[in-house]
Amino acid sequence: MDIDVALIRKVAARQAGERALEERFSSPKLAAVDAVLLQRAASADRELLKVAAVIRPDAPMAVYEDLGGTYFQKVED
Repeated sequence: MDIDVALIRKVAARQAGERALEERFSSPKLAAVDAVLLQRAASADRELLKVAAVIRPDAPMAVYEDLGGTYFQKVED
């Protein structure tokens, strides 16, 4: 069984190049946790969230929930 090392290197270099281009020019991807937190913040009551941010700027979402804030769920058709 012959292994063509030059071919393996060529394929690896092409894949590395494709990954580098994708990372450089594609739109940024959020981590799953960040995406969930953004969705929650976007669906929060803005006025109550402002109050929570004034009370505790370092953890407004926790204060928002402590104040009874809820998140609206988007209904899919």
